[in-house]
Amino acid sequence: EEGNHDLVVIYTSDDKLCWTVAVVDDGSGEHYYTEPTPAPRQNQKIRFFNMDKLGPLEVMITGDKDGQVGYALYRVMDGGLINLYGEGMEDCC
Repeated sequence: EEGNHDLVVIYTSDDKLCWTVAVVDDGSGEHYYTEPTPAPRQNQKIRFFNMDKLGPLEVMITGDKDGQVGYALYRVMDGGLINLYGEGMEDCC
């Protein structure tokens, strides 16, 4: 959320799949991790922005795999990364 110290991480698991999680400040100084969500395999980019000018911030993740490009727009809600809109992510993860 805006003003808090949140982090979005893309990582590769032992089985060579890419995942993303958000590390979220709960407002009391404690942090929690969201459940992993599939992430693009190559050329990943993460961008924070405020689409609706209200909290919380949204996160756009883009990337590709073998020439297949995808993107998704997420918001941290109810303890997870909620996919608001996207295209092609199933082909690049």
